[in-house]
Amino acid sequence: MESSHSSNPNRPAGPGRTVLPIPDDPDLGRMRQLRSPPRFSRTPASLRQLPPRNGEHTRALLREAGLDDAEIEALIESRAVSEPSAVD
Repeated sequence: MESSHSSNPNRPAGPGRTVLPIPDDPDLGRMRQLRSPPRFSRTPASLRQLPPRNGEHTRALLREAGLDDAEIEALIESRAVSEPSAVD
């Protein structure tokens, strides 16, 4: 028996799946995000902002955890934690 989900590369990711409109990333350009499978009429899914970049909130989170600037710098220099890298 053949599966209803053939290996056709033009077939959408899943039946009835649509893409959420999300803001363009300033470095990566247009991105796509599949809608969440559950649909709720009173609380529709939406993305209002882009996900954080790797290390984007590192300093703020470490400060909130009680570390001072010298401790944070030491962690970054030792590569135990990261900050976002500059995109060319």
